[in-house]
Amino acid sequence: RRSQRGSLDLESTEAKIQIGEDGRVQDIVPRQSGVSEGMIEEFMLVANEAAASFGLARELPFLFRIHEDPSAEKLEALAELLKVLGLDTVQIKPGVQPSELQAVLKAVKGTDMQMLVNSQLLRSMAKARYSEVNKGHFGLVLQKYSHFTSPIRRYPDLAIHRIMSESLKGTAAQEMQRRFGRFVQDAAVHSSTAEQRAMSVERSCEDCYKAEYMNAHIGEEFQGTVVSAVEFGLFIALPDTCEGLLHTDNMPDGEYVCDDMVSLKNLTNGMEYRVGDPIRVKVINANVNSGKIDFALADED
Repeated sequence: RRSQRGSLDLESTEAKIQIGEDGRVQDIVPRQSGVSEGMIEEFMLVANEAAASFGLARELPFLFRIHEDPSAEKLEALAELLKVLGLDTVQIKPGVQPSELQAVLKAVKGTDMQMLVNSQLLRSMAKARYSEVNKGHFGLVLQKYSHFTSPIRRYPDLAIHRIMSESLKGTAAQEMQRRFGRFVQDAAVHSSTAEQRAMSVERSCEDCYKAEYMNAHIGEEFQGTVVSAVEFGLFIALPDTCEGLLHTDNMPDGEYVCDDMVSLKNLTNGMEYRVGDPIRVKVINANVNSGKIDFALADED
């Protein structure tokens, strides 16, 4: 049913960081999601939708999980990239439907453009947030949605459980508004802010763990993939999800030109590096404090 609605199925590679008894990283591998986990996630979506329906039907002060339409500026940037990649068959403009974006994702699935398109499409999306006003969820293509299923670890879910419990006890509508009307407004702002802060800390922490792990592999060579091109170099992802920068200082001498984040060309020798290209690199630095990893091109045989 979710697929038939045209729900976006964005793919991202999460890392599973294995920590030893000494508190140090022992290994990093891509996190695998099994069939049973996928089933549970679908059940959770249905429960979340049902909870939102409950709140709306009873006209309760409530916390909704909303995901607004992407902005015109971000859609324009996405359209430019798709044009460069030859994927401009879909009109990417304000009012574009999730099903149309999902068609783009299907078109690049399994190709060397998959990682770039997924990443750029994700960047073009508005950030999901909490609100006391129901505005629907663009990515899931749902008119009503909340976060209900994790009250032991997520505050908005706990708030909704409290509100629903009071309603089920038979508390009058006027009393519900008195107790929770202002509360849901404050909880929405607090929860959205806390979520962004937690995600930022989590990403920074993960980067530091990855740098610590790669610090033990200085001088070693790895097969990687170009995931982004910028004026000063290439960002390379390794199979274990670690990412680092291959700076132009650590590439053959020449004048480099970047083409819309898709490729980096050395005008001096004509060498071109494109997103999705395989590339062999050597780890030359890993700063645990900053979480940054630096590569150089691997030595040629």
